[in-house]
Amino acid sequence: MYYSRYTLLSGGEKLAPKNLHHLNRALNLSQRLERAYELKEDFREIMQSESRKEAEQCLEEWYSNVKESGIEPMIKQWEL
Repeated sequence: MYYSRYTLLSGGEKLAPKNLHHLNRALNLSQRLERAYELKEDFREIMQSESRKEAEQCLEEWYSNVKESGIEPMIKQWEL
């Protein structure tokens, strides 16, 4: 389980092939987990935006996607 947690928290581009294997195995266990991982990676991309305005626009769309996902822990985190 440690490897799965590590791979889920790491940036996808930083993973070694062995860890990518662990990631794919973990994501295949649950569609909800896969969606949460995708949202996490999308958020990481937003943080690399060129400008604040671009980031704000992307963040609004991202938050809409979070709400549509129905993943309550993520929704609650952003409602704070």
